[in-house]
Amino acid sequence: MMAFSEKDNDLAIDESSERNKMETNMVNLLTVYNASLGEIFKNKARLESIWPVIFSVEQLGYYLNASLKSSERPVLSERKLAQMLYVFETMAIAADKGRSHTNKEVPEIEGYSKIRQEILDLQEALQFCGETTG
Repeated sequence: MMAFSEKDNDLAIDESSERNKMETNMVNLLTVYNASLGEIFKNKARLESIWPVIFSVEQLGYYLNASLKSSERPVLSERKLAQMLYVFETMAIAADKGRSHTNKEVPEIEGYSKIRQEILDLQEALQFCGETTG
């Protein structure tokens, strides 16, 4: 939302508390995942099946962070921003409940096709993960 909304489009990269929180959460996610791999775990295959989700979230974080460095980011319409929120909320609920979901339409972001593609990839990874763990 912050990266592609009109209000925050001119936000300085170093002033973004959302950016800092995203980076902290990424480090914490990878730390927990890697620590879990090193522990004795009953179902290691289940944990390893989550890797595509972890990888996709990491890639998405990288692309979003890179987008913040550009002052030429497009401003998405309220409708597209709402659709993005819907997509992420759907994925979050599915992940929280450990079940699969139906993939939602991800709006185009002019000049940032990798972000859109990574969101699509994340939906697929969550779909597969939900099928194997649910």
